[in-house]
Parts: sequence; C-alpha cells; structure tokens
Amino acid sequence: MATWKILSLKYDNNAGEDQLVALSAAEGVDGVGFARKVFTNTLTGVVGPAPLTPYDSLTEAQVVTLVQTDIGPAGVTAAEVYVDAQATLKKESIEDLPTNTGLPWS
Repeated sequence: MATWKILSLKYDNNAGEDQLVALSAAEGVDGVGFARKVFTNTLTGVVGPAPLTPYDSLTEAQVVTLVQTDIGPAGVTAAEVYVDAQATLKKESIEDLPTNTGLPWS
C-alpha cells in the first residue's frame, strides 16, 4: 500500500503572495521492493496571518492533504497504483533471479 510523505517544504513570499513549495513523494514497498514517485507543488492561500495557518503550525498530514488536493483524486490514485506496481516488480526481480544453467562449474 502506498504511503505519502513530505520530503521538503519551503515557505516563499513571492510578490507579496505567501506560497508553500512542497516536495512530496508517494512510496510503495513490497518486501525488498521499493518505488517512489516525487511531486513538486506550489501551494498558495495556505500559510500566512490569520485566518491562514502559520508556517510553524503546519503538520505533515496537513501538507500531504494539501498536496493530494492539488494533484487531484485521479493523480493520487495513479501515483499510488504506479508505486505499488513498481515495488512489486522490483521485489520480483530481486527474489526471482534466474538460475544459470550450462555453466561448467554448475
């Protein structure tokens, strides 16, 4: 099952507009298989003076929700399906190594 995390977060005041630049990732793990899809989102209207949220009061869960909203439900689903499938493929490629036959020392 895919999980989401925030890799970095930058607060910017660009031309008087408060912006968050979030680098996030959807990650999939299947045993030894791992996959990640990274997103960069510029979010406006989120941080600043009341009624907005102060930057130092943001939680990772809030920012993940903001990023997922910005990406949209179809984009979130596509990212999660992709990383889960890639993690499984990588696991299988590690666990199911082909056996070498016909070698003189086998």
